[in-house]
Amino acid sequence: MVSDIIIGSIGLVFILIAFFWDEFYEVNNTYLYNVLNLVGAGLLMQYSLALKSMPFIILQAIWGLVALVKMLDLAFWKKKKE
Repeated sequence: MVSDIIIGSIGLVFILIAFFWDEFYEVNNTYLYNVLNLVGAGLLMQYSLALKSMPFIILQAIWGLVALVKMLDLAFWKKKKE
């Protein structure tokens, strides 16, 4: 259980870093921002699975999916548009 709390706490820190970074510097179109969100969501997903909290599981799945789609957009689709 302690390892789940540590994993969840690290995920929380990643997402909060991304949130504050975007709020003050508007960096949501960078890979690092989206990596922080994707990894943070994945770690929080592990924690929410341990808690068996379905609303939190759904939230983290959507959060991670959006970050992944944005990363793919930055990597592949934006290059094709230009």
